Amino acid sequence: MNTSKPLLLSAVLACALASNTLAAAPDAAVEEAFNQLDTAALQKLRGADTGAYQRAYAGYRLAIARHLTRQPHAGAALDQAMQQLEQYPQLQTDSDAAALLSMIYGFQIALAPQSAARYGRKNQQMATRALDLDGDNPLARLAEGISLYHRPSAFGGSKQKALQAFTRAAELYRSGRGGTTADWGLAEALVWQGMAARELGREDEAEQRWRDALGARADFHWASNLLEAVK
Repeated sequence: MNTSKPLLLSAVLACALASNTLAAAPDAAVEEAFNQLDTAALQKLRGADTGAYQRAYAGYRLAIARHLTRQPHAGAALDQAMQQLEQYPQLQTDSDAAALLSMIYGFQIALAPQSAARYGRKNQQMATRALDLDGDNPLARLAEGISLYHRPSAFGGSKQKALQAFTRAAELYRSGRGGTTADWGLAEALVWQGMAARELGREDEAEQRWRDALGARADFHWASNLLEAVK
């Protein structure tokens, strides 16, 4: 059973797929391009005449896609997205921006584990800020779950608590939160539910959540890759 590809995806995929307002929701075109790992399209979208949040989001997805396809300059794209959000005037009041920045810090650690001392606390702080600003923001719940999932237990990490956060994110997406990209957010939240369930030894539940993800979005490649690996 080959699980290397899904495990790589689990380490770097983040669930930045929706927002608490339609205006801030990432363009569905970004998610279409990301699902196909189309770095050329993502680079074009990153340079589009949109808001700072949307450009940072496209840059974040570009960084992940470059990493997964072993293309150069993943770190450069991530650094640019990080700088855009750190300078974003609404960072202190925008739950989406705080959640996305949390996940960018997390991906910095995934690219360079030695940077955990620099970015680990920032990752946690931004996840907490996102929830403080809007506890019913599904993106914030996803950021919380991913932070808990990867954080060492000595620093408060917990697969059980991560599972609870992912479950809540999925509930919020199903309730209608997430704007134009709610289907993407639901699919990714369900995949993360499965990842956490597997870590807790609940294999059947994990596979069901991945099937649920494909039910939410039939072309969601991460879920299909995970299911293929367990056949």
